[in-house]
Amino acid sequence: MPQENTADYPVRVVQNVYIPLPDGIRLGATLYMPDSSNDGPFPAVIEYDPYRKDDNKVVRNWQTHSYLARKGHIGVRLDVRGTGASTGIAENEYTRQEQEDCLHALAWLADQSWCTGNIGMWGSSYGGITAIQTAMHAPPQLKAILPMHAVVDRYGDDVHYHGGCVPVHESVAWAGRMVALNALPPLPEIVGDAWQRLWLERLEQTPQWPCAWLQHPHRDAYWEHGSVCENWESIVCPVFAVGGWADSYHNFVLRLLEHLTVPRKGLIGPWLHDRPHTARPGPQIDFLREMVRWWDHWLKGIATGIMDEPLLTVWVQESRPPDPYLATIPGYWRAETEWPVARAQQRTWFLGDGARLQPDCPLETAQNQSTEWNGPLTVGTAAPFWCTGFRPSGMPRDQRRDDACSLAFTSAPLQAPVEILGFPTVRLYVAASEPVAHVAVKLCDVAPDGASLLVTRGVLNLTHRTGHSAPTPLTPRTIYPVTIELGSISHVFAVGHCLRLSMSGADWPLVWPAPRPYALTLYHAAEHPTQLTLPVLPPQTTALPTPVFRPPEVSLPPARAEGEPGSFTILQDMETGTTQMETTSASRTTLHERDLVMTESNRKTLSLQEGNPLSCRAVMTRQLGLERSGWNVQVDSTLHMGCTEKMFTVEIDLRARHNDEVVFERHWKEEVPRLLG
Repeated sequence: MPQENTADYPVRVVQNVYIPLPDGIRLGATLYMPDSSNDGPFPAVIEYDPYRKDDNKVVRNWQTHSYLARKGHIGVRLDVRGTGASTGIAENEYTRQEQEDCLHALAWLADQSWCTGNIGMWGSSYGGITAIQTAMHAPPQLKAILPMHAVVDRYGDDVHYHGGCVPVHESVAWAGRMVALNALPPLPEIVGDAWQRLWLERLEQTPQWPCAWLQHPHRDAYWEHGSVCENWESIVCPVFAVGGWADSYHNFVLRLLEHLTVPRKGLIGPWLHDRPHTARPGPQIDFLREMVRWWDHWLKGIATGIMDEPLLTVWVQESRPPDPYLATIPGYWRAETEWPVARAQQRTWFLGDGARLQPDCPLETAQNQSTEWNGPLTVGTAAPFWCTGFRPSGMPRDQRRDDACSLAFTSAPLQAPVEILGFPTVRLYVAASEPVAHVAVKLCDVAPDGASLLVTRGVLNLTHRTGHSAPTPLTPRTIYPVTIELGSISHVFAVGHCLRLSMSGADWPLVWPAPRPYALTLYHAAEHPTQLTLPVLPPQTTALPTPVFRPPEVSLPPARAEGEPGSFTILQDMETGTTQMETTSASRTTLHERDLVMTESNRKTLSLQEGNPLSCRAVMTRQLGLERSGWNVQVDSTLHMGCTEKMFTVEIDLRARHNDEVVFERHWKEEVPRLLG
């Protein structure tokens, strides 16, 4: 009989713990400890990222780590070197130094009298990636990990490159966020009187990360470092991987289940880039309980039953209207005992005459052997963002406008439902009129009323057609066979709905336009059978019990706080042909226990003039503030990205104020060659 954790310890928070490193740097940690003098020691569970444990994420930290402490695990929130309360300089993301620091921290924590020596790591996004990367070193103290919204390939799965293409929105969104966040000071009450000296050192010496990313446009050793797909065998501890279909960081779940040999589990819900107990769209689940069941099993040896359950649990998504703010995705939970699923059938659909998508076989003869795409450059605005949020931008909208600007092939209405689970692939036969060209592919679910729901997508820089390590230019007008793997997905196409495969040579602002306008020619029929292959999943021979999750203990915050400013607009200048996309947000949070107010405002502006790919611009402006009576700091940053035919240009402006006096100001400008990008 599985054991349920009924512990309810009082929680003692130890704010100012410093973990010493061999080079004299100290990592700042906050401990959320079960307040018991009789039942310890306890195992520790670490979250390790650069997002500032003492202010920026303190509310979220308390929610999760205090729950762990209540259940008999020490929650450890650890700042990366050079961020938050940790000293030193944050040279870049996911550095070797960052990983070595974490290994020292694990050894130090395991050696403390209040710790059993058994340690787990978990985290979402950056923290999920650091958990995977730490596990790749196989430290003896690390008994299990629980990564959420993470990656197995830093080049192919993260924000920096999509199919070998430079992103527009992501190049400034998260990058601009880190420009400002890395420039905030440690808090005086945490580090003492040295706070201002440490702050100025941080401002003067921290490199600007976005420039380094652009300097590595191909998959080289820079990206191979920290990518577990380079060595699956490096992970020897158990893994519980969690993702969300509406988020961009979910492919890693199925990849880890397929390639690891350690005890492992996978969970993919309908969620965006947030935690399953608070993430939209729903349903939300009591994921804190699932975490404790995982940690109790692997850190305490308690028979919770979690490893007796099937390998993979997914939210099976059903056909629905393309509502960008849908509160709950229609569907149901299902479990699978294996991945890949042996009963899956690879079913192929071919392009036919009259923009038809037909199953089973290509046309032996066709009236039209090819179809040409020649713009517009702004196709893509119906699903503009790779990693989106619930507000203000929302999920993808109705794709009919983008479908109309693409080469769209639509099936007949389905006579029976078609369920897919896994990675659809598209095999294209394509030619371009220029040496550098892109192709974007979308799979949509078209309802009887014509509404087009984006199911999954993929994009490829065609110079990367044989791999991302050594791209080569195209020979204009030459036909190339190209395979594109779309993002993994679970979806059921309903009876009466149609499948639609749409293809174009642009996807803005998902990716930066190629340097010169071009035409794409897509070939089909028997000689060059462009095709879509779907991982179709028949019903289980013997249906497994439906997974059941408890509703979350914590209440879901409002989708949009009353009076909170935030907007998402698309403007078209009819005279110049320029499309401008802008998102704004602002927040003000009071941390009463610190007598601290945090303020934040963001504005992202993306623009492109039709017919002129060199007009593409992306700007992120961010303002962060920390204030209390008699003390305030403010950081203002702007990240601007533009291009010429041969170069990407990055300009960064950073200004820091203390009590309204400017203490630091600098302008960076860097030009990076466009190497077939």
